[in-house]
Order: sequence, then C-alpha cells, then structure tokens
Amino acid sequence: MDVTRRSLGVVEEYLREFRAVVISGPRQSGKTTLLGQLARERARLGLTPTLSIRTFDDPAELTAAELDPTTYVAQLPTPSAVDEFQRGGDGFLLAAKMRLDRDRSRGQLVLAGSTSFLTSKKVADSLAGRVGVVELWPLSVGEATAIRTGEQFVDRVFMAPESFHGWKLPKVSRADIAELIVIGGFPEPRTMTARARANWFRSYLATIATKDVIDDVGEVRKLSEFRRVLELVIARSAHEANAAAIAVDAGLHPTTVAQHVELLRNLMVVHELPAWASSATTKAKARIHTHTHTHTHATRTMMRRTRFFRPVVSTWRYAVVTTTSASA
Repeated sequence: MDVTRRSLGVVEEYLREFRAVVISGPRQSGKTTLLGQLARERARLGLTPTLSIRTFDDPAELTAAELDPTTYVAQLPTPSAVDEFQRGGDGFLLAAKMRLDRDRSRGQLVLAGSTSFLTSKKVADSLAGRVGVVELWPLSVGEATAIRTGEQFVDRVFMAPESFHGWKLPKVSRADIAELIVIGGFPEPRTMTARARANWFRSYLATIATKDVIDDVGEVRKLSEFRRVLELVIARSAHEANAAAIAVDAGLHPTTVAQHVELLRNLMVVHELPAWASSATTKAKARIHTHTHTHTHATRTMMRRTRFFRPVVSTWRYAVVTTTSASA
C-alpha cells in the first residue's frame, strides 16, 4: 500500500529552503517509500537534475562511505538521498558537514535514518543549523483511511478559523476506533491477517532489541537488561515517565534505566509527550508522559483484547489532534 505521505510536501519545501533535509523516523515507518515518492514527484514536475537515491543497506555503498567518506560525499550529485545514513558513522557525518559548510547552496542532500535527529547528539552536533528536519511517524489516521478532513486542524485554527463554520467530520464508531488502534500505523502490516500482523509486531520488537540495531545509535552492555526495560516501558505506555519505578521493577540502577530509555528515544520507539500548560514556564516544569507509539499499542492490545478498550479511547482523542499515528 503506497500511501502519499503528508510529509512529502514538507520535504519538498525544506529542499528549497535548506542545504540538506534529514528525514528521521522509526524503522518501517515509510522513509524509503517517501524517498521514492519524492523522486517520482520531482520527475513529474520536470525538476532537474533527478534525485539520486543511495542506501547504506547496500554493503557496497556502506563500504565505500566507510573507506573514504570525504570522497564518497563529495561525489554525490545534487540532489542526492542517502537512506539509513546513520550506519555511515561519524566519518560520513563529518564529511557531510564539510560539504555543506563549503557549499551553501540549497537542496543538496536528503538523509533518511532510523534515529532521532533531535535526540541523537552526534547527528545533531554535526548537522545542526545546516538542515531541515522532518520526523516521519507511522501513518496518521487520515493517511491510513484516506479521510484527511481533520489533518490540518491546528493550521486552520490559527490561520482560517472561519472555515470551521459548517465543518463536519465523518462519524467514527468506538469499534472503528478500536480496530484502527489494533491495526496500527505501520504500512506493511496493515494489509495482513490478524495472526500475521501479531507476528510482525513481535518480530519488530525483537529486531529493535538486537545489537546490530542498537549499535547504530548507542551502546548496550547487556541486551537482556535493555529488553527488560523495553518491555516495562511498553507496559507503562501513556503513563508518567518514572525511571526510578522502572528501575525497581527491572532490578536495575536508575542511571542504567535512563540510559536504556535514551536509546529507545534515539530509535524513536519512545516519544515523550509534554504536559499541557497555559504558559511555557509551567509546561517546562511539568512532568512528561512517556509514550510508546503504534507498534507497542497494537502488540499490547492484541495480547489483552478484553482490557484495552477504555484507556485506548482516551489516548485516541489525543491522536486525533496530533495526527501522528494511528495509535498515538
């Protein structure tokens, strides 16, 4: 299912305004598909030169970038996209920084990766001020259902409040809401049977907790401890973040738990929602809620179908406003 993402327009805009664009998002959220859509849209509009797409999932590309990152980055045509760029390591990031500092023309590079630009220190330090950042979450409700009436709600509130006169949203039943949350927002499992989808989510979580994936964003001494923290964070989804409580249940030091949660944040498995407040100061002082997005909700609701309905509905109301994922 190739759904045109709302982020496509944002990426196109940022390519016109910034030297480079970073697309960050959890694994399997559709970053590679978005790059393909970007290339096709540029071709449709007759924009030249065409977008060259490389990926560090290709061993030959990764090896070339690791052996001589400066030459590799220098020879990339404009515009070029590099998928899974975080696998290129510090050498690639420094070479990209060098290129962008030497040439300040806009629209040179699109870097897509399964790590959060906003929380990954080495990425942010290398590219800050040089790139526009687009966070690509799993499909929003509007993208998943092709009903996009409410997806510009916040923009309309501030820019065109009069447009709400006579505004009607399609009716959605509680059963429809529950089904959307169970299915989740990741594109691939949406068309699967319930059994296959449950297996996909289990495999996804198992893959997240492997050394190869974690090494892209950080370092873990004991994978068993990391997996334990992951399970406990999932169990506390949409609750107030409390590393000390997780540490007690996991039998680990709070500092260790905080380090593992930071890795999950870098992998974009954990997303922290700030508390609502009427002023910036109050908001900064308030406690945050740790929120694990689509795949964890779907996994948990499949495991506990008889227990999820009421809390999930209240969580859904938040998702309708943010439209970040089908189970935000």
